[in-house]
Amino acid sequence: LLDGTITSWNPAAERMYGYSAQVMIGKTDKLITPKDQAVELKAVLKRITAGEHVKNLETMRVRKDGTVIPVSLTVSPIRNADGAIIGTSVIHRDLTDQKGALAVAERMAAIVECSDDAIISRTLDGIITSWNPAATRMFGFSSEEMVGKSINLLVPQDLASEMITMLAEISAGRAVSDFETTRIRKDGTPFPASLT
Repeated sequence: LLDGTITSWNPAAERMYGYSAQVMIGKTDKLITPKDQAVELKAVLKRITAGEHVKNLETMRVRKDGTVIPVSLTVSPIRNADGAIIGTSVIHRDLTDQKGALAVAERMAAIVECSDDAIISRTLDGIITSWNPAATRMFGFSSEEMVGKSINLLVPQDLASEMITMLAEISAGRAVSDFETTRIRKDGTPFPASLT
């Protein structure tokens, strides 16, 4: 209902929040809404009573055990036979796993960016897809100069067959570790390198 009273509560909601339908039906959504989100609830209600839909609103909700979780809400108005808005339909999606994966990805990106080792990713056909600051320091090429280019720009011509051998290992699912070779800097000078 428009006052936040819950009139239906499915099994997915039971699993997500820990409350049974018997407990929740007739209660208000304030039970699962953090106290500091009251203003947000009013803003959503205002939009719904104006006939709008609210899609993918990222916010927080509270489980029965007190755990606060990130959720995405999609809220739609419910109308009676005369077209008057009498309530809302709310789809809750738990973003805990997504937010956790994003945090891991952000930490990994920070590690790559701050590493003293040149970290370069490439496609199986040798096109560079990422280039960290340490690679810029080591090779002299900026990321803008190298992403989208062939890894062969860094390989002496007489060592081109190495790349074929390494690619065969990687394509077979095997790692290449501490492979000692030579690479070329932007200014053309060769230097010893260890590849993993």
